[in-house]
Amino acid sequence: MNINLDRDMVYELFQQPDRENFRRLLEQVQGERNDIDFKTIWIEKDKLAKTVLAMANSGGGLIVVGVQEDNQQLDYVGLEEFKDPADIGNELARYIPDTLSYTVKNYEYSSSEYEKLVGRRFQVLFVDHNPLHAPYIATSAGTYIQNNTIYIRRNTTNAVINNEELTLLIAERIEAQYEETSQMAIKDHIYQLKALYEAGPADLPKFLRAPAVNEDYQQFICRMIEEKQELIRQLLGVR
Repeated sequence: MNINLDRDMVYELFQQPDRENFRRLLEQVQGERNDIDFKTIWIEKDKLAKTVLAMANSGGGLIVVGVQEDNQQLDYVGLEEFKDPADIGNELARYIPDTLSYTVKNYEYSSSEYEKLVGRRFQVLFVDHNPLHAPYIATSAGTYIQNNTIYIRRNTTNAVINNEELTLLIAERIEAQYEETSQMAIKDHIYQLKALYEAGPADLPKFLRAPAVNEDYQQFICRMIEEKQELIRQLLGVR
């Protein structure tokens, strides 16, 4: 996953989405944030899709279902039963692009260090953020969502993106594309440099192995190695 979140409990849960990290998040978090949205139950599919799109365009985040939030106060009501992730996927498919990645995790606590969670079950929709695919645009309209619209998280709500926010999102995508291209180029150049190091007279056909030819060949290989090394240094920005 390519998640652009602060290295806090949300980041830790993305890295290791186990029961203990989720328990710590519920125990420590104080109300909703742009990267955390609490829902008592699973909401209407188009309203859910709008939140997913907004989070994906805002660095990613969590939609926690089974928690009621009121004025920064959390009530861990839990769910009566888990919703099938396949049903969630089918409901979202109409509204979000295929490039938007997310997963659904189930959490159930028959016991817990945090007593308020005992006997409760929750589901969390993890929304990924990949700047190479952002901005993510709504692909269909509904009661709560407009087609061909870009949403973003702003002050813990889902809002239509403004010009300044769109400019930043596009700039992030350009930078990510440049970094990916540079990384691929570096890997290719290192592979070629390795091949040059391994090259030598033994690789030549027998009829080209005259001493004079071998000497010119080796000089050429040495020059190519130097030029390839310099190119890699330039790509890495080192001298």
